[in-house]
Amino acid sequence: MDDPEPGDPGEGDEPDATEFGDDAGPVYERPIDKFRRTVAGTAIAAGMFGLRDALEGRPEREEPVMEVPARGSVIDDDLDVVVDLAHPENSRIVVRRSAEPPNPS
Repeated sequence: MDDPEPGDPGEGDEPDATEFGDDAGPVYERPIDKFRRTVAGTAIAAGMFGLRDALEGRPEREEPVMEVPARGSVIDDDLDVVVDLAHPENSRIVVRRSAEPPNPS
């Protein structure tokens, strides 16, 4: 029987034990992933982010919204809130303040 050529599938093509992870199968690493751990890869990535910022502008960060649910119905005669979820432009908040007496100066 002839020996298989390099690159031909055969009996000697079994993966080494170092290629296997935690009994989950072979660990695959994309060819581009080796640049993530090098100085050159980090420098190129920083340059690409700088180029993106220069051409497109810096992307806006999304600020997290903190919501605290009310513990019950809140009734306030000085506050009128109408929220229209279908048409947010029609939502309104009215705060009524009592008139301040004029300053006698």
